[in-house]
Amino acid sequence: MNKRAGPPDIGNAAKGAWFEAQVKSILEAQWGLLLRSGVALPIGDPPKARRFDLIGEDGQTVVECKFIALTQSGNLPSPKRVECNKAVFYLNRLQAVVYRYLALPMVRPRGYESTARYYWRTSRRLLGPVQVLEVDVDVGIATVVGSDPKLPRRTVARTTRPPTVGQSARGRVVRVRRVTYWVYENWAQKRARVHRADCVHCNAGQGTRGGSSGHMVRWHGPFRDRVEAFHRAARTGHLDTQGCERCDP
Repeated sequence: MNKRAGPPDIGNAAKGAWFEAQVKSILEAQWGLLLRSGVALPIGDPPKARRFDLIGEDGQTVVECKFIALTQSGNLPSPKRVECNKAVFYLNRLQAVVYRYLALPMVRPRGYESTARYYWRTSRRLLGPVQVLEVDVDVGIATVVGSDPKLPRRTVARTTRPPTVGQSARGRVVRVRRVTYWVYENWAQKRARVHRADCVHCNAGQGTRGGSSGHMVRWHGPFRDRVEAFHRAARTGHLDTQGCERCDP
């Protein structure tokens, strides 16, 4: 596999719990929202309590986590699809919940799409207001796969960090030059790239043509933190999202 499928020395049930913990940590950092595990919410009419994997402290966010991988031939086993479909069914039965997510791992056999993208492509008619999250545990980013622009999108909480201060060899306090990052978005090519500000393709958000060229291109930034820049790139919703191959941010 191109992507790690979790710790190899634990069983499937433990891998599911491990993946849920990873999703919780990533989403709390990415969304700035405290998530609680295993909270019961009423579904259906008459209402009946059911436990969900992750519930936001705002009461408006619910996430179901499924650690499922495709086969080596690029297919989703039928029992695993049933698990995902059941999770989507219960998410759709929730009342007064704005954000509903099915979190699947960024795991894929070589040469095939990931589990999250495969499930979204083959099960779109079942999703309704449920959005599929592709969670890359290695990078620490969760991306909404092929979402409907009419559905509500979660935003990333911004944090302000003080400038870095260092000590010179002579004992004087000096201000260290901080590397900043920019995100290049191209709607025509449906892609996003993260650049260092000093990259020849970026030039501090001016690009090679002195800024945004046309209404199909936009620069986002600057970002003081690399992770924040990658989170912003993920929020564009483009499937082709990665770091610049030239500056390697």
